[in-house]
Amino acid sequence: MTPPAPKPQAITLPAEASTSEVADFARGIAVLERLARRVAELARAHENENSR
Repeated sequence: MTPPAPKPQAITLPAEASTSEVADFARGIAVLERLARRVAELARAHENENSR
């Protein structure tokens, strides 16, 4: 059984964030997106395996 996906929430930086903070934030978001895709792939593979 796949757990329900969390409800999307907006994450924002303060207007006074520095360029390096913005770059770190963007890198962090990219890592989280890759992780979410990988978790979804693994969940699908697990479901496919269990349905055999």
